Amino acid sequence: MLVKDRAGRYLLANRAATEFAGQRSALLGERASEVLDPDNARAVPEFDRLVMDEGRTIRHDLVAPDEQGGLHAFHVTRGPIVGPQGEVAGVFVILHDVTEREAAQRQIRENEERFRSLLQNASDITSVLGPDGTIKYESPAFHRLLGWTEADVLGRNAFELVHPDDRARILAMWSVRDPRGTQTEYRMMRPDGQVTWVLGKWVPEHDAAGRLLGHIGTVTDISALKLAEEEVRRGRNELAAILDATTDGLIIADLEQGRYVRANAAMHAMLGYDAEELGRLPLAGIFADGGPAPGGGLRQLRRRDNSSLPA
Repeated sequence: MLVKDRAGRYLLANRAATEFAGQRSALLGERASEVLDPDNARAVPEFDRLVMDEGRTIRHDLVAPDEQGGLHAFHVTRGPIVGPQGEVAGVFVILHDVTEREAAQRQIRENEERFRSLLQNASDITSVLGPDGTIKYESPAFHRLLGWTEADVLGRNAFELVHPDDRARILAMWSVRDPRGTQTEYRMMRPDGQVTWVLGKWVPEHDAAGRLLGHIGTVTDISALKLAEEEVRRGRNELAAILDATTDGLIIADLEQGRYVRANAAMHAMLGYDAEELGRLPLAGIFADGGPAPGGGLRQLRRRDNSSLPA
């Protein structure tokens, strides 16, 4: 706190003001132009003049350097000191140092802006849903990946957008409300009726009293992965069809596990084993003469009925 006369000289300064100025003994009797930085030395007398001319209290912000040159932000209240005849005899100044609060608020704003930027540009969808699945927020990725506009989905139930064949399963998983979160693959519907495969993860959100507020979730587009899996399945099916079409007996072994993993129809017919029985046999189990020889060659196979078959 400071008290100044009409000429702008400091008549009184409390401990906080003088310690900030770093001039405990020199501050009193000085004017703003003698103790403040150039910018504030010009502005402060204008504020004082406004108070004295109009006789009213004003509030404003001020940034000033401390003795070490560090900048401090202040909320300032500046008002008239009224003399015995009702005249304005001087000005009182109350400075509230808000440097730390301003820094904290600035950090919060920066963090919010950074988080907002991440949401705006993230490829995954971030969702905020109510306890019953009502959509409260969807990040921009939702609209980019699935084609729905914000007006289309806000206030709707998220399960309406899940493929009908997956809906009952997702609802059952949702109702468990596992505090560790839940993750599963399912299909979502686009407004044009097309289907998009996604990997959904959601975690229940509770208040301090333990009441369920809703769920926070992320959704990842896995359409490309599903397409690749389908290509692999198609390739395997085509290979299986080729193997089963040949009249030569073919068998595939896993040498590390020491077992047979697949045989074509011709090999099953030759040996008489079904797939489950063949999978339980050791590698040497189908050979009547001790197992396969390095480099191949004519061998004797053992059928299921223990008869031999040259191969």
